[in-house]
Amino acid sequence: MEFMHWSESLSVGIKEIDEQHKKLIGMINTFYDHLQKDNKSAMKELLTAMAQYTVTHFKTEEKYFDLYKYPNAASHKKEHAKFIEEVTSVQSRLAQGQPVLSLELTSFIKKWVTEHIMGEDKKYAPFLTSKGLK
Repeated sequence: MEFMHWSESLSVGIKEIDEQHKKLIGMINTFYDHLQKDNKSAMKELLTAMAQYTVTHFKTEEKYFDLYKYPNAASHKKEHAKFIEEVTSVQSRLAQGQPVLSLELTSFIKKWVTEHIMGEDKKYAPFLTSKGLK
């Protein structure tokens, strides 16, 4: 079952970044599938993989911010850092055996990704595409 759906409304018009967003959405959907099956070990592994891939994705965006001197890079990078901090906190709680409400976590990630793409990422898209990034 698809928990989160990619649509063109989420596109920032930069192929590499759109492909990374699609992969993250796919990972969220896979996490949700494991949640439905109560497959805790797979959920834990996928959360780690999503965290690692998110860092890779953020580095891609930030590489372009630095390369093209995106004027709002500092505030955007702060949003990235806050998200990584939240995911790291969840991973730490899981590693210590503390309960984590997986549906709430999945909903948080879905909401954050959607709002981040539709808000913050849509802000940099015109700037980066004006520099020739496609």
